Amino acid sequence: MKTIIKYELVINEALISALNYHTPDEQINEFIRFFGRHIGSDRIYIFEDCKERHGTDNTYEWCAQGVIPEIDRLQNVDMDVIKWWYVLCVIKMR
Repeated sequence: MKTIIKYELVINEALISALNYHTPDEQINEFIRFFGRHIGSDRIYIFEDCKERHGTDNTYEWCAQGVIPEIDRLQNVDMDVIKWWYVLCVIKMR
């Protein structure tokens, strides 16, 4: 339970920080930057799935300093190629 509360507090702080920006793109980028730095991640992706073409696009990416972005390479990725990412994300969040 303590872990859930801790994540909720961090998410709330990230949302508050994001609301200091004016456009949705700026807010999303600030949210993932804040969250990525707080948890010590080297990168955070946001993908948007398209069931019609069975693909996904990396629409937002935050990278820690010195990490090379992959957003340009991660467009129209077949869902079968990355379905293990979804499983991995669920396991890590537990």
